[in-house]
Amino acid sequence: MLLIDDILLFPARGVGWLVDKVHQAARQELANESDNLRAELSELYMMLETHQIPEEEFTAREATLLDRLDRVEAKDADADDDPQTDG
Repeated sequence: MLLIDDILLFPARGVGWLVDKVHQAARQELANESDNLRAELSELYMMLETHQIPEEEFTAREATLLDRLDRVEAKDADADDDPQTDG
């Protein structure tokens, strides 16, 4: 009977596996986006220190990047609070 059960449950397990892989890929993308925003902020600070951009432009771009970083980190925190866990 176990073989029949395995055969009958295979489609459900396959879908579960696929959903898990998509979830992992989305979390990795969020982590990469956060790292990329931090790198952009670092580059922006360097540009200000070397006088490549005026302070007004720096302030506007910094606010935009920080807002995006806050949104990404909030999404990541929401994903960490998700009741579904691996395994």
